[in-house]
Amino acid sequence: MIRINADSGGISLRIILILITLILVGAGTYYILEKNNKKNMINHRKALECSDYGLQQIMILASDNIYKNPLKICSIPKTKYGDGWYRVTVHSVRKEDIITITIISEGITDSQSASQEKTVILHQIIEQSGDTIWKPVPE
Repeated sequence: MIRINADSGGISLRIILILITLILVGAGTYYILEKNNKKNMINHRKALECSDYGLQQIMILASDNIYKNPLKICSIPKTKYGDGWYRVTVHSVRKEDIITITIISEGITDSQSASQEKTVILHQIIEQSGDTIWKPVPE
């Protein structure tokens, strides 16, 4: 006579349900992580775009003064642009007849940020008329 164990079918069913649950949880986790990764990449590109715009703005503002009075170039406070904002800080250091200007442009959107740095080195030249001008030092 063959005996059928009533518990053997229950264990197999439970193992199958556990495997299905693990597969669904793994697939759900993968989907959420992939979605967040794409969102972060898009936000990082937008932050880089904000940073680029800030760098362009400071170069436009500085274009009038950079060769006449480079120490008067001012930073740009936090300014809205697109889906984020940018901020530009300017640090100038003068040593005798050389000025080193460091421009840092930071862009932020949501949880992502990007920054860029540009350094300009200028050399003081006194013209025959007595006027002082600043010229870029060749790289």
